[in-house]
Amino acid sequence: MYQDQLENYIIKRIKLIIVHHRFLKITDRELYFYQLLLKNIPAQSENELKANYLIYHNRYISMFSDIIQQI
Repeated sequence: MYQDQLENYIIKRIKLIIVHHRFLKITDRELYFYQLLLKNIPAQSENELKANYLIYHNRYISMFSDIIQQI
């Protein structure tokens, strides 16, 4: 067990985190691409997910343009 600077106790996680995803369609637009980015990009904040783009759709297209052509 570890104690941080704020005197909170930090305990190493033993169990895995279970992540649930909603069933979304491409017609859901931003929610759909937001969820795809969450699945494919390790990020610690929403700003990291968007990077310099205004919407999640544009960010996803810039990273996975070959997949978008298939959709």
